[in-house]
Amino acid sequence: MKKGLVRGLLFTLLFMLGSAFTALADNSTYITGSKINGFQVGGMTPQEAMDTISAYSSNYYVLTILEKGGAEETISYQDIDLGTQFDPAAFQQVLDTQNANGRVFGTNVPLNTEITGTATFSEEKLEARMNSLNCIAQQTKTENARISAYQEGQPFTILPEVEGNSLNVEATKAAIRDAVTNRQKELDLNAIGVYDQITIRSTDENLNNLLAQMNAVSGMQITYQIRGSQEVLPGSQIATWITGTDANGQMALNQESISAYVNGLKQKYDTSGTYRTFTGGSGAQVGLTTVYGWQMDAAAETAALAEAIRTCQSQTREPVWARKGNSYTMPEWGGTFVEVDLARQHVYYFRDGAVVWDAPCVTGNVSKNYTTPDGVYSIYSKERNRVLRGKMVNGKPEYEQPVSYWMPFNGGIGLHDANWRGSFGGSIYKTNGSHGCVNLPPSKVPALYDMVKVGTIVVCHN
Repeated sequence: MKKGLVRGLLFTLLFMLGSAFTALADNSTYITGSKINGFQVGGMTPQEAMDTISAYSSNYYVLTILEKGGAEETISYQDIDLGTQFDPAAFQQVLDTQNANGRVFGTNVPLNTEITGTATFSEEKLEARMNSLNCIAQQTKTENARISAYQEGQPFTILPEVEGNSLNVEATKAAIRDAVTNRQKELDLNAIGVYDQITIRSTDENLNNLLAQMNAVSGMQITYQIRGSQEVLPGSQIATWITGTDANGQMALNQESISAYVNGLKQKYDTSGTYRTFTGGSGAQVGLTTVYGWQMDAAAETAALAEAIRTCQSQTREPVWARKGNSYTMPEWGGTFVEVDLARQHVYYFRDGAVVWDAPCVTGNVSKNYTTPDGVYSIYSKERNRVLRGKMVNGKPEYEQPVSYWMPFNGGIGLHDANWRGSFGGSIYKTNGSHGCVNLPPSKVPALYDMVKVGTIVVCHN
């Protein structure tokens, strides 16, 4: 019995010594039973284990792409030169830990380790493979139901929706790239919402109401009342401006066509800034260029006309004006006004188109560059016994001149009596004129002062 006990102890000792010797001899490899990422790596060096796991992780990888209508496509590791890059230090760390712990192994010792790797692949080959996928290369555009474009003599109709398979290509490629990077085995394009969706169908109530409105356009008419004339815009022309529906499902109009029409009216009927003539107090035809007159606000009228069209109702309208005259014909400022004829040095007062007062005058001194400017103005004040003062020079006004009647119409320029003058008219103004004002004979001014009002138009022309 003692011999058997001694024999057993001897066997155990030899086994332990043999194991210790083996562990010491093989400390460059993983111990038996070691697993990394689920792979048996016992007896392998860290480099061998890394190479094996890297190859297995890449080889045989296939991404299955689930598409609309039940179609499937795949991207395999061969298509994109798929590989896996691991950190060698992580594999060495596993072995170092085993060696530091005495290379203990057995059924009760946890020997499983997970090491995360990074997928590598050819960006060029992945891009080429994605571009060759049917879901990207062979798309049928998904389209909402919409209203047809205008065709002469034909009513608008509803074009039915198209149930296609078009998708957001950039979002699809990004999802595929993420799936490959993360070794995802399956990607459902239906679930990630990259397909275009139909939002308006041919039965849509709003679409059908819009169809009725658009067909009503061809029967409408817009009549413009412009400066005593009429311009008729027929529905047949308006219908050519309808381009279908916009992103909000509303009637879409060609804004350039509307703008072109409005600008045509503007070019025809605007007078502001143009040269115009009228019969002056002398009986001669006189002309001037002035901003006074009719000027259409093209931008505002374009917007207003578009809104009028969308009502689908015939209507009569006047365009939006930026400036208006008092009359449709010359003189556009009306029949009651003061005319200052700079060339003839004479002033006339018209009442309802007839001259009821006139007098010679002296206007701004041409030789000193005080010429009274052309233009259409209005009297903005009436004052008695006013002292007119010139600009300040060395702390004092250049001149001080009392007048009995003062009717300014253009800044510091106005009509007034000039009792210091013995004569008026002729060529006095060229070398001995005023500082810009219209000097009038004292005996004539009271009557004019009583007739004009604040707001009375003053027309100066040369």
